[in-house]
Amino acid sequence: MELKTLVTTLAKKHENSMFSILEQILSNYYPKESIEKDSEFMLVHGDIPVALVAHIDTVFDAPPYEFFYDAAENVLWSPQGLGADDRAGIAAILALVSSGHRPHLIFTDKEERGGIGAQFLIRKHHKSPFKQLKYIVQLDRRGKEDCVFYDCDNKKFEQYVESFGFKTNIGSFTDISIICPVWGVAGVNLSVGYVGEHAKTEYLNLSHLQKTIERVNSMLSQAKSAKYFKYIKSKFNPYYEYYTKFAQNYDMTYGKSDTDWCCGFCGAPVNYYDTATVVTKDGGIASICYDCFAKMDNLNLCACCYDWFEATGCESVCVNCMEDIRNGKKKDTKRSV
Repeated sequence: MELKTLVTTLAKKHENSMFSILEQILSNYYPKESIEKDSEFMLVHGDIPVALVAHIDTVFDAPPYEFFYDAAENVLWSPQGLGADDRAGIAAILALVSSGHRPHLIFTDKEERGGIGAQFLIRKHHKSPFKQLKYIVQLDRRGKEDCVFYDCDNKKFEQYVESFGFKTNIGSFTDISIICPVWGVAGVNLSVGYVGEHAKTEYLNLSHLQKTIERVNSMLSQAKSAKYFKYIKSKFNPYYEYYTKFAQNYDMTYGKSDTDWCCGFCGAPVNYYDTATVVTKDGGIASICYDCFAKMDNLNLCACCYDWFEATGCESVCVNCMEDIRNGKKKDTKRSV
């Protein structure tokens, strides 16, 4: 299938149906018994010792229905919000699979809400469930040639990824930020060509997406002879260091615009869309950077509103939902945590 057609086809699908659609497609390439589908994630066991990762959710409430394409620039967009973050990553994985590669696959839900799918994954699989895993590649980065390692400080792995034509950059958070430290394997997030993510002005450069597919194709072709790259935790978070230096001459005021925001905990300037929403102990709402989010050890996922909240003990419901329950208001508690 043509890449543009593949992306638009995936973009039209609601996230509630994505796991079923992916299972149907991938069962044509993988044995059915190799596919593990859960409520918040999906795993596919392959024969290449590399796992590719993408998330099925977008920030938009409904899928787009209008698409525009600039043939001269090879750029695709939608006035309803394209959702290339991360349908472009899913398209890249399907293109690689259809070309003959059989890597391990990880699809998660609710990455945009703080990596909920990845959290469910590591709760069920405390160690890698794959027979052999040398490294992880997430396809969920803006731009054309970035490789982002977050808190993983394996220099040999960084050099290895860069040898395929990528350039190291910094980033805030994605699923591999949660998965890699627990499984002990190095991971990288690669550009898939979208620009202006989380906004309806987002567009996708299909040439840049195709280039990443070609580079990952080379990585997969060499994977069986590649070394195992372990996760080495960085002594500092480069993303946080960058914003700490930037903050020295910054007017820390909340809410001027989407790109002029501060973390509700540490006060560091950050793009609003690079924050997680947390219900505080007193019932307030805080938008915090993912660096602070990762350091907090008292966060639980509310069984009613599904938001992260500051827990004072082992409670599974945030203070606001608990108040609603006491007042007799109906809440959706289909899922327990």
